Amino acid sequence: MTPNAAYAQSAYDQVQLESASKEEAVVLLFEAMVRFLHQAREAMQARQLEQQSAFIGRAQRILSELMCALDATQDEGLVAALRCCYTAMYNRLWEANVKDDVALLDEVIALAEKFAQAWRTALQNITNAAAVAA
Repeated sequence: MTPNAAYAQSAYDQVQLESASKEEAVVLLFEAMVRFLHQAREAMQARQLEQQSAFIGRAQRILSELMCALDATQDEGLVAALRCCYTAMYNRLWEANVKDDVALLDEVIALAEKFAQAWRTALQNITNAAAVAA
């Protein structure tokens, strides 16, 4: 992706995120994280260490945002489980980056893709329930 295209994508993503509901924002964050992780994988395989670290750092910042957004007043068990998963993913990304280990990165990519799909499904269920109620 060229620098101009990356800037345009980033600006578009920011506007979309700012106008999204909380549920939509979580989906958008996971989709962005998956995209960054795939870009990190490509950079890792190409031995582009600076880009690799930058993309992994972006994914880690998203995980940090997701952890901060957890509402401790809600289901404590679920919040604790999500915090644990997000922390494990964050730490695994650190390890993958330090060791230049594609297999470790692939573990996180698989988890991020599953989370993204789960949140998309949850958002669709919320949307469908709202449509039925209207």
